[in-house]
Amino acid sequence: MTAPQGPGDFQTLNRGDGHQKDWFAQAAGRGSSWVGAAQDVADAKREVQESAQQVAQGGDLADNVPSPDLGVALFSARAEVLTSLASPGQSLMSNGLGFLVSIVLSPLIELAEWAIGDPEQMRSTGEGWENVARWLDSVAEQEQGRAQATAQTWIGKDGDAFRTQMSEFSEGVKALAADIRDLKSTLDMWAEIIDMFIEFVIQTITELVIGLIVQWLAALAASWITAGASVATASAGTAVQVGATGVRIGARITQLQGKLFQLFQKVERLLQKMREMGKLRQVIKTTEDLREGKLFDGKFKMGQEMAGRIMDRQSSAFKFLTHADAEDLTSKGGKFLKSDIKETEAFQKAAKNLDDRIAEARRLDDGKALDALTEQRANLEKDMKGVQGLASGVTGTVLQGALGGKTTLGQAAFAAGTDVATDAAIKQGAHQIYDTGKGWFQGDLSSEQRDAAQERGFQ
Repeated sequence: MTAPQGPGDFQTLNRGDGHQKDWFAQAAGRGSSWVGAAQDVADAKREVQESAQQVAQGGDLADNVPSPDLGVALFSARAEVLTSLASPGQSLMSNGLGFLVSIVLSPLIELAEWAIGDPEQMRSTGEGWENVARWLDSVAEQEQGRAQATAQTWIGKDGDAFRTQMSEFSEGVKALAADIRDLKSTLDMWAEIIDMFIEFVIQTITELVIGLIVQWLAALAASWITAGASVATASAGTAVQVGATGVRIGARITQLQGKLFQLFQKVERLLQKMREMGKLRQVIKTTEDLREGKLFDGKFKMGQEMAGRIMDRQSSAFKFLTHADAEDLTSKGGKFLKSDIKETEAFQKAAKNLDDRIAEARRLDDGKALDALTEQRANLEKDMKGVQGLASGVTGTVLQGALGGKTTLGQAAFAAGTDVATDAAIKQGAHQIYDTGKGWFQGDLSSEQRDAAQERGFQ
């Protein structure tokens, strides 16, 4: 067996095993769970190979049993694959955007590490101290062997005293090596805590950004559908024959836009009729106050908002039915929507179309058409406001299901914290079981026993 090298200098100590990740690898692993899982598997495989190499060179198998990192890494990698297959859109969005967020934040993280410490450097320094502990173990074994070798040639009281003293010295050196391994464990634990905090911040920001993107896309989709009102209110006689393929495709899209508005308009009117039934108006007001944290004079605001989100997740139908303006019973949408529908270009175009058609019906003295168009013009603001809110809610729900994301800081922090804490619990739990079992199997000394052994060996 090749004896481990001595401690050398501090530069060698801090270099550790020479596998320290650069800033880009760290940023990629923190921002993308795909990259992080691949890095964990690679690191664990390297540890197993190094342990097997130590055993092949004559090392004790009990001292070179690899940690459970490979099993934990493979478990996490499998979970990543299953998550990606179950929700490919969310997984792609989270990993891609998380990677970009981590890269953007890397300069700030570098600055913060000057104050709180560089976790990768801590791990490398811990590996350096592990090398020191192995060297001390070899020194203890060598000195013990040298002392026992005198048993045949140095017989008597003095020889026995020498061998007893060298045995105590060897035990003290082994106890010192165990204390140094505790130092490595402390460095590794602090590095894990720093990484957990950084990953928590990155995931929280990522969830918020995805949530904003989803709401922005939902608002765009709702605006496009609402703009179909100008198509739906246009006179049928204004259609023209077109020959160019591109123009025909554009006309088809415009027709689809108008049809979608009419579809959402029918659903919205049905919802408004249902909201007028019985005491549902009061239910709408109460649920809206709960979502906004206004019940109980604003007390327990965060708890109310969380209860509202849980209630909405339980039933999308209940959400769409009760997420409405308590005054006019129109559906309410998300962010990035115009608060006053009359200020939108779509409303102005639709209103102009209806005004022109009302004027044409008066000119033709068509009383039936005039009554229908007048009623439609009177309900235009309410219809478009409701369609805009309903379309925003529907598309937002669909997009959030496909892409994920959270709309509030509390939601994002809770999701990120749960994810990070779950990964840490799995990893630390496996390590705790491993360390306990290994210590019991090898008969590791307690902290008090190590102190006593060092005092006997080094006095």
